[in-house]
Amino acid sequence: MLEPMVVAAATDFNFDLARANCYCRNPFIVTIPNKSNMRTYLLTEQERKIINKFLDTDEKLEGFKVLLHRCRHSQITIKTDLELVERLLAKTHKRAS
Repeated sequence: MLEPMVVAAATDFNFDLARANCYCRNPFIVTIPNKSNMRTYLLTEQERKIINKFLDTDEKLEGFKVLLHRCRHSQITIKTDLELVERLLAKTHKRAS
């Protein structure tokens, strides 16, 4: 059974961010992932909606510029991480065969 994630608003002054090992997806929500769980997504549903809308209609929904900046800033890390996962899966697949 998975343990629930702790979510706190960044404006909640009772939540001590300095002492927590946090992963911040946006400046307003702080999530602390379970130590045993790997995130299985890159984009939230809202981010997917923003990207799909732009690709289909060239319309830039609210948050588009920030999302574009984050994509540009993170693209090398994302590609490197994906290649690492693919190498791991390829190596373990060879051993299983």
